[in-house]
Amino acid sequence: MRRDRAAVAPLVRAPRPKRVTHWTLADVHAHLQYAVNLEIWTIPYYLTVMYSIKDINHPVYRLIRSVANQEMMHAELAANVYNAFQPTKRLEIGPFNYSKAGGVPHLDFWLDEKAVKKYGEPDAQLGGLDLVRLGTMCLIELPESEPPPLDPHRDHYATLGDFYIALRYGMQQHADDVRGNHNQSDHFSSFYRNLSHTTVTKDGPAGLNQALELIDVITEQGEGRNNVDEDIPLPYQNTADGYDAADSHFRKFNAIRDAFLAGLAPETYHADPTLVGTEPQRVLAENFEKLTVLIQDMFNGWPDREPFGALMPTVGGNIQACWRQGVVPEFSDVRSGT
Repeated sequence: MRRDRAAVAPLVRAPRPKRVTHWTLADVHAHLQYAVNLEIWTIPYYLTVMYSIKDINHPVYRLIRSVANQEMMHAELAANVYNAFQPTKRLEIGPFNYSKAGGVPHLDFWLDEKAVKKYGEPDAQLGGLDLVRLGTMCLIELPESEPPPLDPHRDHYATLGDFYIALRYGMQQHADDVRGNHNQSDHFSSFYRNLSHTTVTKDGPAGLNQALELIDVITEQGEGRNNVDEDIPLPYQNTADGYDAADSHFRKFNAIRDAFLAGLAPETYHADPTLVGTEPQRVLAENFEKLTVLIQDMFNGWPDREPFGALMPTVGGNIQACWRQGVVPEFSDVRSGT
């Protein structure tokens, strides 16, 4: 499943605009809240595609699982950065909407029409492994495309790479506001033995440097920000249970898409999309609600009422049960009423 490195052309990084745009601390808080919810939004989307694959040992299944695991880590890292900037509001997780009309939170792919032309029209509706979902997954993880707008009031970006470039810009204006050891969460350091830290422990400029490195972990693992044709830096690679640990999410999804186009797609379950409100979907939505509440409490420094490590695989089993019983998994009805 490893892809020819030359197949994904390296992106030329455009120079940053020189004009200084002022970001308030509230602007930084807002964008970090966006980041947490966007990273968590991707998890059900990716897992729904993954669990539609029948063979759990298939390389495509394993590649998507490695990405989904890192997305949970990314949400935690973004939450740690949020809490380091002394927020006055607690993090709010969800609600989550998975529909074509709802789109992917805080991303407007049509701002980069060349990317949409290459990967196809995006669709945020849940579904199994297909070209539409794979194209959308590639668009979600797309690296920086153009010099991003640095307007702090903007809430949609062409790519995730653009989003994080803008966020870093705002963060760097508030080094003196960083405080370490505030509501920091660490569930993943044992999987990254070469990573110096997964939390912010210092104050001021030193804490800002820690926070910026956590953003680097997110972008290097996800978009491969520096150069998509190179391996992600060794400190950011999974040392415990990773699969193709040197590949970014963008590169992994492109490899899967190329295999799909070449007729090498794995066998998948099929479901009737008109069937809604079934018992498997209800159970999944109920347990996903519990999971989002648990994550929200965890990120806000509250003690665990239920082990996170136990509830996450339960939700995974619920997703798989939906596919096995011929219905598309549903996550949103409890939280958003959709």
